[in-house]
Amino acid sequence: MPNRVELADEGLLIDPDAMPISLLSLLAATLYVVAATLLYRRHKHTATPILLTVSVAVALHAYVLYANIFAAGGVNVRLADAGSLIAWITALAVLLATLSRTEMNLGLLIFPVAALAVLCGWLLPGRDLLISTTSAVRAGHSLLAILAFGCLGLAVAQALLLAYQDRQLRLQPPVVSTLLPPLESMETLLFRLIAVGFVLLTVALLTGVLFNHELSGAEFPITHHTVLSVAAWICFGLLLGGHRIYGWRGRNAVHWTLGGFAILFLGYFGSRFVLEIILNR
Repeated sequence: MPNRVELADEGLLIDPDAMPISLLSLLAATLYVVAATLLYRRHKHTATPILLTVSVAVALHAYVLYANIFAAGGVNVRLADAGSLIAWITALAVLLATLSRTEMNLGLLIFPVAALAVLCGWLLPGRDLLISTTSAVRAGHSLLAILAFGCLGLAVAQALLLAYQDRQLRLQPPVVSTLLPPLESMETLLFRLIAVGFVLLTVALLTGVLFNHELSGAEFPITHHTVLSVAAWICFGLLLGGHRIYGWRGRNAVHWTLGGFAILFLGYFGSRFVLEIILNR
C-alpha cells in the first residue's frame, strides 16, 4: 500500500487505496430492506424476526463503517461514509426503540434510507480524506454535528409519517392506519426529537466557533456551511418557539421540519457532493 500523504497545512491525510467492503455492504443493505418489509407486515409476524434482522444489519453496517472510517493516524471523513455513519446512528436508535416495543414505525423510513446509505458508501465512495485524531475539539465537534444531524434526520422521518397519517385522516371517510400510533403520540415524539436535535446542533455550532478560533484565529468565519447551519438552527428554533407559544402542530410542524433539515442537508452535503463526487470524476 502506498504511503499516506500528509497535508501539514490542513492536518489531512489522504489514502487513495481505502476500499469499501462490497459484499458486507450489499448484505447489510439487503437485511435493512428485509427488516423494513417485515416491519410493514408486522401484523403477520412477531417482533422477533424484525429484531434479529435489524440487529444483524446494524452489526454488519457497523463493521463496514469501522473498516472504512478508522485508519492508522486518522479518521476518514469522506462524504459517503459520513452519510452512512449518520444513517447507522439513526438505524441503531430505531433498533433500541424497537427493543422496547415503542415507535417501531420509524423503521419504515429509516431502514430503507440506511440501506441506500450503505450502497452509496460502496458505489459512490468519493475521495478518501483522513483527519488526525490529535484534536479533541475537532473530534468532539464532528461527533456532536453527526449526532445532531442523525437526531434531526429521525425527526424528518417522523414528520413524513405524520404527514402521511394526517392525509389519511383527512380522507372521506377517514382511513385509520394500524401501522402508526395515534396522531397526538406521533406529534409528541416529533417535537421531542426536534428539541434534542436542536440542543445538539446548538452545542455543535458553539464548538465549531471554538474550533475555528483555534485553527484560524477567526471567531466565526463566514462560509456557506456556517450560514446554512445557522439558518437551519434558526428554523428549528422558530419551530420550537412557535409550538410552545402559538401551538404550531400538524402541517406547520411538518413543513418547518422538512425546510430546516433541507437547509442543514445542503449546508453539509451539498458542497461536499460537488467536490468529492462530481468534480472528483
